[in-house]
Amino acid sequence: MAKPRPPGNCSLARFPHPQRPGSAPLAWLLPLPADSALSPMKYQELDPLLLAPKRFVTLAHLNQVEQTDFLTLQETTGLSTTDMSKILKDLDTRGLVHLSKERKERYGVTLVCLSETGQRTFKKLMQTLNRLAGE
Repeated sequence: MAKPRPPGNCSLARFPHPQRPGSAPLAWLLPLPADSALSPMKYQELDPLLLAPKRFVTLAHLNQVEQTDFLTLQETTGLSTTDMSKILKDLDTRGLVHLSKERKERYGVTLVCLSETGQRTFKKLMQTLNRLAGE
């Protein structure tokens, strides 16, 4: 049976912080005090579908404009037509964007804008990311 190691007798204690010469040994490995200003970080607070890079870039662009057309959105995000179509269909299904079709001269144009729900969702996502990042 293994003998429990007494507290404070860690073999890493002799190694200072790798980026801070002269720091107290092991101080960078110790748990934070209970009264620390850091809030708990839970991955459940983040929606993985919105954090997917292609969706996130699309939402970020739509958050900066009132309305845009499909081709402009595709060009500014660098996504393929297939990816953009899938992402917009998914965001529309979730109620985060409004899609409308118009005729411009002889061609059909798809217009895209964030819905109120989409604006609130993106704002909440950014607040959560900033809070988790400590900003």
